[in-house]
Amino acid sequence: MNAEEYQRFIQEYRKKREQFINKIRKEQGLKPLSFNYFPISEEWRVSCEITLRKKTKEGFTDYKDRYERIGKVKFTLKGREQPSIILYRLEGTEKLFLFVRDLTSGDTTYSPGRIVPIFLENGSHFIDFNLACNPLCAYVAGAACPLASDSIFHSIEAGEKAPTEKISYE
Repeated sequence: MNAEEYQRFIQEYRKKREQFINKIRKEQGLKPLSFNYFPISEEWRVSCEITLRKKTKEGFTDYKDRYERIGKVKFTLKGREQPSIILYRLEGTEKLFLFVRDLTSGDTTYSPGRIVPIFLENGSHFIDFNLACNPLCAYVAGAACPLASDSIFHSIEAGEKAPTEKISYE
């Protein structure tokens, strides 16, 4: 995909997620929110190596979605090899995710961490930090807020920023 298609893909992905969150908020009688992001940059899309576990383990629940721990991911970011990070799969699907904190967590990004999807493309796995997003607990009532157990020792200035509006569940 060329640079223009990539920008459009990221923007459409974000828009669908915003619509999903605001639909839940509307059902809960909450006002819609706006979202803030870092600029899109292909430097935040990196290849990764996946090692699967022989047996999955329970992960975390985010609103109604259950994630299971299925392995580990290794990758290099800006020339620095990162520690292995737990790989999650959305239960009942083949969708893969990381749940991580980085040096921006609690500052420009959501303190408990962000969920980052992994994609399979042409036989290789990629992490795209442009799609890093806050867990639903940042926006909707009834969502448990998991705390990321893994950290990346780098400032990931990509994806969704921390909510700027104070979330009210009243």
